[in-house]
Amino acid sequence: MKYEDRLMAPEARRVYEDILRQMTPAQKLEAASRARRRVLELALAGVKLDHPDWTLEEQQAEARRRFAAWKT
Repeated sequence: MKYEDRLMAPEARRVYEDILRQMTPAQKLEAASRARRRVLELALAGVKLDHPDWTLEEQQAEARRRFAAWKT
């Protein structure tokens, strides 16, 4: 069993893959862009909880740093 297959039920995976197959490349790119923005929003929320005394600019920089570190 592949790692990805353990993340969702087989039927859910089939439905998800069918949806992806029906999407245009532009739609897939937009979906990925929305997901990336959401991850950055969640990272920023975490930084705000950890460092409420920081400026927004400092919090945003830390959120971007955490996101970049997570991707590698």
